[in-house]
Amino acid sequence: MVIRISKIFIALSLLSVALVSSRNIFPFIGIKAYWFRTAVAVSFIFILFWLGFKSNSKDFSFIKKIFSSPIVLSVTAFCSVFILSSFFAYDFNSAFWSNFERGEGAFHMIFYYLFFLSLVFLLRSDKDWKFIFMITAAAVILVIGYGVLAAIDSENDKVFTTVNPYDKDRIFLGPIGISGILSERFWGSLGNAAYTGSYLLFALFFLGFSVFLKDFDKVKKILLLSFSIPLILVFLFLTQTRGAFLGLIFGISAFLFYYAVSVPLSRKFIIPLFFIFIVGGAGIFYSRNNSFVKELPVVGRLSRISVFDHSFQTRIWTWQAAYKGWEQRPILGWGPENFSNIYNSNFDTRHFVPGETSDTWYDRAHSVFFDYLAETGILGLLSYLGIFFAFYWRFIKFDRQPTTNDQRQIDKNKRQKLSVVDRRSLVGNALLFAFPVAYLVQGAVLFETLPIYISFFLFLAFSAYKLDINKEEIIKRQKEDAFYKNWPIKFFATALIGLLIISIYFGSYLPYQKSKLGADKITSFYSNYSLGKEIGLDSLEKSFDESLDYYSPVGQEELVIRVTNIFEEIIKILDKKSAIYVPEIVDYIENINKPILEKEKAFNLTKIFFNLAKINHFAFLKTGDKKFIETAENYYKKCLTESPRRPQCLYGLFGAYSIQKNRTTDAVKVGEEILSYWPSDDSVGAILNSIDIP
Repeated sequence: MVIRISKIFIALSLLSVALVSSRNIFPFIGIKAYWFRTAVAVSFIFILFWLGFKSNSKDFSFIKKIFSSPIVLSVTAFCSVFILSSFFAYDFNSAFWSNFERGEGAFHMIFYYLFFLSLVFLLRSDKDWKFIFMITAAAVILVIGYGVLAAIDSENDKVFTTVNPYDKDRIFLGPIGISGILSERFWGSLGNAAYTGSYLLFALFFLGFSVFLKDFDKVKKILLLSFSIPLILVFLFLTQTRGAFLGLIFGISAFLFYYAVSVPLSRKFIIPLFFIFIVGGAGIFYSRNNSFVKELPVVGRLSRISVFDHSFQTRIWTWQAAYKGWEQRPILGWGPENFSNIYNSNFDTRHFVPGETSDTWYDRAHSVFFDYLAETGILGLLSYLGIFFAFYWRFIKFDRQPTTNDQRQIDKNKRQKLSVVDRRSLVGNALLFAFPVAYLVQGAVLFETLPIYISFFLFLAFSAYKLDINKEEIIKRQKEDAFYKNWPIKFFATALIGLLIISIYFGSYLPYQKSKLGADKITSFYSNYSLGKEIGLDSLEKSFDESLDYYSPVGQEELVIRVTNIFEEIIKILDKKSAIYVPEIVDYIENINKPILEKEKAFNLTKIFFNLAKINHFAFLKTGDKKFIETAENYYKKCLTESPRRPQCLYGLFGAYSIQKNRTTDAVKVGEEILSYWPSDDSVGAILNSIDIP
C-alpha cells in the first residue's frame, strides 16, 4: 500500500505541466513548480517510510543495484555538481532558491533528482512503465486541451489576445481563436510555444516506448498510435518551434540510421527516405524567400531556419557573452540562475537597435551547452555530457546482447525475416538511441524548463531500467527480515522525512502564498484602476506591503520590481495638483528596494537600478526638484557599473544630463559613447548638435 501511494504521487507530479494559475505572479510557471515539488516530496516520503519501517534486505540489495548503474551514477554526479555550484555562485540566493519566473535553482534540482530516483526505485516492471507513460499521455492531452480551451474562451469576437494574468474575465490564458493560434503559435498550458514544442516532441518518444514494451495489446496499440501521433504532430506543428522541428528531424534520422545499421535489409527503404528528407528540406530552404511561403502562417516561420536569421544571430551574441562569463569563472561557473549577471556584464550592443523593439534582457543563454558552461562551469558541462556518454556506453553493451531467448541471429550477408519479438526490440532500441539526439539538437538552441527537465529525467530513469536494472530476479519482494529494522535506518529515514516536510513548507507553500498574495494585490489595483475608482496612496501602499512583508525565500525582488513599475506609471499620470504626492511615492519605492540594495547582489540588480533611476527621473520631470535628477544620475551610473553598455541606462543618463544646462559637457560625453555603439541613431546626433558647450 505504501509503495502504491508513492507511485500515485510520482504519477501526479507528471501532471504538473497542465496546471496554470492566474493567481500567481507568473501563471504558467509557479504553480507547476510547487505542485511538482510537493508531489515528488510526498512520493519520496512514502519511499523513505517503506525503507525505514516496512522494507527488507531485498529492497536494499535493489538500491545497491541502482547505484551500480552507470546512468544513475552519471545523473548523480551531474546533480551534485549543479547543486555544489550554487554554494560557490555569484549570488547564492538566486542560485539555490531561484525566483518566481524560472524556479530552476539548485533547490529545485534536488527534486528532479528525487523524481529520477523515485522512478528508478518504484518502476520495476514493464507494467509499471506502461502506467507512467499512460499518465504522461494524459498530461499531454491536458496540455493540448488547455490551449484549445484558451482559444475559445472569449466573450467577445477578439481575434487574438496576449496573456494577461490579471484578467478576471478569462478562465484560460493564451491566444484566442484559430487565427490567433496560427499567427502567434500554440502555447498549450506551458505559456511558451518553445516549451510546448519540445515537450510534444518528447511525448512522441514516450508514446513509442509505451507501445513497444512487452505484452501491449495489439488493438490498443493501433488505436493509441492512430489517435495520439497525428494529434501530437498537429499541435507540434502549430507551435512553430524551429528547435523542436530540428530535434524531430535529427531524431528521425538517428532512428533510421540505427535501424539501417541493425537490419541491412531495411536500407533499400531507408536510403530513399533520407533522400526525400534532403530534397524536401532543400526545397523549403530554396523557396524560403517566396512571398507565398512567407505568408503561410506556420510554414513561413519554419522556412526561416537559417544561421543568418535575426533570432539565431541574437543567440550567437548571447553564447559569446556566456563564453566570456565562463572565462571569468571557469570551474563551477557563476551558479544556476545567475546568467542575467553574466549577460549584463558582457552585454553585446548588437542586441539593441535604436528605434526598434529590441529584446535586451536575457536570463538564459538559449543553449543548454552554454547555459551549463556559464552557470556550472566546466565541471557542470562535463558532468552533463557524461550522462550521454554513460547512456551510449550502456546502450552499445546492451545492444550487443540478445534481449530474448528466441531472438534470431541476423546474418548481415543474407535477407532474413525478423520475428515479431525482434522487430519490437529493434524499434524500442531505435527509439532509445534517437531520443538523446533529438533532445540535444533542440537543446542546442533552447534552454531547460520544467516540462523539458521532467521529460529528460523520465527518459534517463527509463534508460536505467532498460539498460541496467531490468533483471527479473530483483523485481520480486521477499518477506521482512530483522536485519534492516535497526534504529539507524529508522532514524535516517525519519530525519529525511522531516527535511522533506520542511522543504514543502519553504519551497512550495511559502512561495505559492507570496506569489498568490502579490498577484491578488496587483489584480485588485488594475481592476480598481480600470473601473475609475479612486485609490488612496496610503491604502495602496498598505495593500502592497502585505505581500511584500510576507516571508518567502524567493520572489521578493520580482515583486518589488512589479510594485516599482506600478508606482512609476502612477507618477506619469499624475497632474500638477497631485504632484505633491511624488516625494512620498519615491520614498516608499526607495524603502522597499533598500533591503535588496543592501545585499549588493540580486537576480537582476541591473534592472533594479534602472527602475529606481527611471522613477526618480520622472519624479524630477513632475516636480522640478533637483534632488530627484541627481538621484537618478546616481542610479544610472550604478546600472552602468553592473552593465557597462546597457542602452537603457546610457540613454537614460544622456537624457538626465541633456535637460540640465550645467551638465552639457557630460551629456556630450555620454552621447558620443552612445553613437560609438549605435552610430545610426540620428536622434542622439541631433541633440548633440543642438547642445551649446560653454
